[in-house]
Amino acid sequence: MLKRDADRKKQYMAYALQKYNDDEGLAGEMHFVFDESKDEVFIIEGNMNSYEHFNFTAKQAGSTVLFFAEVIPDEGELCNVLCCKPLDSDDNGHCFGCKNQGSVDLRHPAGKSLYVGGHVDCEFPFMWDSISEDDSD
Repeated sequence: MLKRDADRKKQYMAYALQKYNDDEGLAGEMHFVFDESKDEVFIIEGNMNSYEHFNFTAKQAGSTVLFFAEVIPDEGELCNVLCCKPLDSDDNGHCFGCKNQGSVDLRHPAGKSLYVGGHVDCEFPFMWDSISEDDSD
């Protein structure tokens, strides 16, 4: 089950990278090829909106580049790619979703408008600090 989950996530990253290549019209030597997964975080916020944030490396013409991708996972093996872009050395945008999940190393684009999830400071929706129930019924 863990291998299937890891394969699914790798497929999401490869799909996001393919979309980036297609959107940018990159072909031949300029085409990025998926290299290695670096970090990932699953975020649920708001009205049960779910996102996955990824950092991964891709190779282009002999050099390795760090990417950020944000996808909305699907029940199957597909996903909706919201953002996929190479990160500049000064890119380190803030994300409450990743920070609250304990992933302080996952890097984000500097422009907040480039990714959707992680801008709301909320805890995972199924965990509350205090729940009061009256068991005297």
